Amino acid sequence: MAAGRANASSHCSSQASAALIRDCETLLTAKPTLDALGDLLSTWDGGQPMSGWSGVWSDATSGVTHVSFSGERSDSGAGFRGKIPPALGSLPNLQTLRLQNMELIGSIPRELGGLSNLLRMELHNNRLTGSIPSQLGNLSNLTVLWLHDNRLSGSIPAALGNLSNLQQLTLRRNELTGRIPAKLGNLSNLAVLWLQENRLSGSIPAALGNLSNLQHLQLWANRLSGSIPAELGNLSYVQRLGLSGNQLSGSIPSQLGNLSSLQYLWLYANQLSGSIPAELGSLGSLVTLSLSENRLSGQIPTELGNLWSLRNLYLRDNRLTGGIPTELGNLSNLRELLLNNNQLTGGIPTELSYLSNLQILWLQNNKLTGGIPTELGNLSALTSLSLHRNPKLGYATPDAAGPTLGIPWQLGNLANLEYLWLDKAGLTGAIPAELGQLSKVQVLALSCNALSGAVPSALGNIGSGVTGNDRNGIPLKTELYLQGNRGLLLGNADFPASLATPRASPRLTVVRSGRCRGDSAPTSAAPPAPPTTTTTSPSAPPPPSTTTSASPPPSQTNGGGTAAAQAVVSADGTMLRLERRDQPDTVIELAIGSISANRQDVVLGGVIRDAADGQTYLVVRREPFDTDGRIVRRWVPPDSPLVSQIPWPDVLARYTVPTTVLAAIPLDGLPSSPSQSLRFLDGDVERIFRWDAETNQWRHVPDIETFQALGLYWCDVTAAHAAFFEELPAAMLGPPFPASTAPARADYPNCRTA
Repeated sequence: MAAGRANASSHCSSQASAALIRDCETLLTAKPTLDALGDLLSTWDGGQPMSGWSGVWSDATSGVTHVSFSGERSDSGAGFRGKIPPALGSLPNLQTLRLQNMELIGSIPRELGGLSNLLRMELHNNRLTGSIPSQLGNLSNLTVLWLHDNRLSGSIPAALGNLSNLQQLTLRRNELTGRIPAKLGNLSNLAVLWLQENRLSGSIPAALGNLSNLQHLQLWANRLSGSIPAELGNLSYVQRLGLSGNQLSGSIPSQLGNLSSLQYLWLYANQLSGSIPAELGSLGSLVTLSLSENRLSGQIPTELGNLWSLRNLYLRDNRLTGGIPTELGNLSNLRELLLNNNQLTGGIPTELSYLSNLQILWLQNNKLTGGIPTELGNLSALTSLSLHRNPKLGYATPDAAGPTLGIPWQLGNLANLEYLWLDKAGLTGAIPAELGQLSKVQVLALSCNALSGAVPSALGNIGSGVTGNDRNGIPLKTELYLQGNRGLLLGNADFPASLATPRASPRLTVVRSGRCRGDSAPTSAAPPAPPTTTTTSPSAPPPPSTTTSASPPPSQTNGGGTAAAQAVVSADGTMLRLERRDQPDTVIELAIGSISANRQDVVLGGVIRDAADGQTYLVVRREPFDTDGRIVRRWVPPDSPLVSQIPWPDVLARYTVPTTVLAAIPLDGLPSSPSQSLRFLDGDVERIFRWDAETNQWRHVPDIETFQALGLYWCDVTAAHAAFFEELPAAMLGPPFPASTAPARADYPNCRTA
């Protein structure tokens, strides 16, 4: 190093001041370590004035004040490889150190903690590893510390709580572990705190409630547990509060209703319970309220109708009861309303027709009755309407004492509609010819109702205006599902010519037979995504990605059902199904898939015949209250009469029959990712794992047919690296098939053909 300094000095002696000579020597010493791409540092020449050096700002009095480079982590030719030179810590008057969007590796030099005049340190979007040096806590003048989008590990140093002037701290998308230091609550000037997408654990420090100037608090996608501190209700300037994708429990603090500046509240994908606080109705600036994928119960507060600025209301996948408040019709700015997968009862309020900006309305998988309001035909902006799996929606009264109801012809006025899901809604009567006006519709699903009469030939016009391609470049198409309606005239002699032959352009596919469409989902439907923050400038954090896929999300029923069922054996004696006694031929439970058994314990929920080996398996599930939703299985030998193997009267007397089979093997010890499933390649076999929020376990889903039978969406499956499962016992990676068989595993279809 001494030789390097001497050599640098000989080149820097022509600089205009002692300060410039000093810093010229430092930078020339650091130059080889930076490993610049292209000719980025060709101007760093001690014989040339530093005013002409690229990426360097200086003056004769202070020397170098700013070192700033911004490249891309690609082969664009702009940026650095290699490591951050510790020598940069010897620039005494440096105010800005910006080395972002590059390919820098190695650790952050602790020597940077000596930059006592530093105001901004921006080292984000690199490949830095190792821990965050505690010496950075000595940078008393620092206002901005951006270390996000690296591979930093270890804990967050408590010493960062000494940075009294810090305004922005962004550590997102690293591999940080341990607790959030309570000492960060001392940063009274902090406006932005981004710690999301790490592996942080423990509770949220109540001391964060002391950050009186905080505007953005993002802690989502970690492993945080415990309750939400009521002290967060003191953050009077906070605009974005993201706590989703953790393991938070307990109730939502009513004090969050004090956050008068709040625009985005993301609490989804946790384990929160209790009721939704009515105080949230005081958040007059709120744009997005996302409480989905929790265990919230009770009624939807009518006070939410006071959220005049609200555009997105996500309450899906909870345990909410009662009716849909008519006050929600006051939310004139609402774009998306997701109340699906709850236990809501009563009718669909006609007041929802006042929501002139509404684009997505998902009410599926509830217990709604009273028919489809004709007024919904006034929602001219609507692109997705999902009412499926409300089995008594077509009943005028919950006890089915009144008349049954059909599909309103006014739905044909929804000129922008792309998805209309009415499966398993108890609808009766004829299909309105006006539905043929839905020129943009890509899915029109009417299966598993009690519709009757002739299919209108006008339906041959649906989707006639569909244009463009999906994300894979495949032309968009339209699908019409009519199966499972015994009163419809679906025979070739009665079927309209406009539908009898599949339309080629734009493509129209008509399904007249097979499994009811409400039992599987053909297209992707991701839940509202965590807030994405792709920009590298935390000074203006972007809004979250709240756009959801237009197709309905998974339909799941955790328990519930009816004991009014009968077991029916197929003519060849190899397939058994459960039928409703009040509606023969209406299958309650039937899934085709590769489910194995331990040949001992199994509790009744459905029958599966393995398409690969021809064996039949009985899958039964107790009510979640008894066993936390765990699965038990019994293998049924193919040469045995099925009925004699199953004590149906005893089973039906003891257990209710759920309306969906959760066919899976519990897996413990994996990180929770409630909004995703995982696909893992084990040799030549792909295995799917889905996080079950009910039991907080990863569950193995054996094949695509079972995956769809669960009402899941194949395109939400993400690839998991093999290392993710390295510590699991081998027995947990696949179902134990009976010793007498060695069934072939069928290849899984890819996402887009599922």
